[in-house]
Formats: sequence, structure tokens, C-alpha cells
Amino acid sequence: MQYWTLFLIAVLFALGGCSSHETKLTNAHSVEHVEEEQELVVDSLAQEREKDALEVTTVPREIALECKNLGMDDMEIPRSEVYLIVDSKRDKVAECLSCETIEKKDFILYDIPENASAACGGWWAGGGDYFYVIVNRQGEVEVYAGWQDEGQMEENDTSFHWELKVLDLE
Repeated sequence: MQYWTLFLIAVLFALGGCSSHETKLTNAHSVEHVEEEQELVVDSLAQEREKDALEVTTVPREIALECKNLGMDDMEIPRSEVYLIVDSKRDKVAECLSCETIEKKDFILYDIPENASAACGGWWAGGGDYFYVIVNRQGEVEVYAGWQDEGQMEENDTSFHWELKVLDLE
């Protein structure tokens, strides 16, 4: 009987040892599998970063807004045109009544972001049209148009109603 007890104890230890060894192998395999998945995720992220870096367009070297004074019309109302200049390419943005370059130090007065590249606009006979250009995070040039009029001032509305202007660039 003693031999049977010892035999059963030996078998249990052997089975327990095998189970422990299998668990260790399974755990080792799981760790390897997790490490492989982590490497795949890291590689995928690195590839996405490289792809994003390639997709970023070249930031323009020259960006400006130009006012062209057309003089007075038949009714003695001033007329101007606003042009966007990007790397010596010139495209018409809009027509407005009055137009002057807005200095960078004055951007805050017009609610223009400090990182805008250029701004212009003007006030005439109770209203004003304004424009600014900015390079977004993707390196794209965006032009915003805004306005104010003296009627809105009576309602304590001093905003410039800025909106992204979609341009039909040639």
C-alpha cells in the first residue's frame, strides 16, 4: 500500500510538472505573440508617419494679399480688387470697396490669427470687407473673408464674420 501511495504521489508530481512546463511554454508563446503584435503596430505607425511626411506639400515661399485700387465708379464709390499671391502666381480673390494692407501688429484689432501670413481690407460708408491668408497644418493656403458694418455695432456685435473663402484658382 505504501508503494501505491508513493506511486500516486510520483504520478501527481509528474503530471503537475508537465502541466507547469506546458503553462510555461504557453506563456512564453503568448509573450512572443504579444511582442510580434507590438512590433507590427510600431511598424505600421512608422509607415503611417512616413506616408504623412511624404503627403505634406511644400510650403509656399511667398504668400501675400495685394490690393489693387480701381478708382471711383460712376457714382463716386471706390472700387478695389484683392489678389492672392503665392510664389509669384497671382489670383483674384474678391472685389471690395476699400482696401489697404493690414500690418501684422494690427491683426489683433481685426480678430486675425497671429500666424496669418498677410491681411488686407478696408472700411467705407458704414461697412468693411477684410481678408487674411494662412497656411494650414497640411501646408495648404487658405484665404478667409470677413465683414463688418455699422448696423451690427448697435447690437454690440463687433465680430468680423470670418469664413473660409473657396477660390477657383486657375
